[in-house]
Amino acid sequence: MIRTVQSMFACVALMVATAGQVQAALINGDFQTGDLTGWTTFTTGNGTIGTPTVVSFDTAGTGASLASRFSVGQVINSGSQQGGGIFQSVVVSTPGIYDLYVDIAVARLNSSNNGSAGVFSLLLDGVTIDSHDFGIFPGGGTTLRSSLAQTVNLAARTYEFRVLVTRPFTVPDGLGQYLDNARFDPVLSTVPEPTSLAIFGIGACVAGLGAARRLRREKQKVATV
Repeated sequence: MIRTVQSMFACVALMVATAGQVQAALINGDFQTGDLTGWTTFTTGNGTIGTPTVVSFDTAGTGASLASRFSVGQVINSGSQQGGGIFQSVVVSTPGIYDLYVDIAVARLNSSNNGSAGVFSLLLDGVTIDSHDFGIFPGGGTTLRSSLAQTVNLAARTYEFRVLVTRPFTVPDGLGQYLDNARFDPVLSTVPEPTSLAIFGIGACVAGLGAARRLRREKQKVATV
């Protein structure tokens, strides 16, 4: 009996460990390390992102939390959209439907307006899958908020998750672009969460152990005949 219970716990532990492998998550998607650990910064040809940093800011409108802050624009004024952002590689171990998401915002330390708050784009393997243009920044201490999101069907391989922020002007004093709550999550209806897989695994383990016990009893009967 003790051996059977030990075997069942070992089987369930293996199922729980295996269930965790279906998760595809961004490293430091909420910037709780206090820096850009896990991310790589980049700029466009004539672009700048200022000095990227992580600060406490209410990006989503639900309360302040750590968020990445950039000051994007052109190095030399040419009228084209320039800037940069961050990216990282994400390993998808289980094919299925995934939700890609990031909260975005723009704010300015002073109250003056500006001709462009910024264009935010979410890219997967270099292809834009969602974008948002905040347009003219109205000033007056305003914070502009939105999000980028897309649901995609993915194969099991490595993908590049990138957020690009651009403006058609040189960087003004105090205007900042913010990113927070970046996610790369499996849709639960397609890729079961670990808890569901663990429950299924318990049933499978119990059934398998029951079959093994019956087989041992049959062998014992044959041995005593």
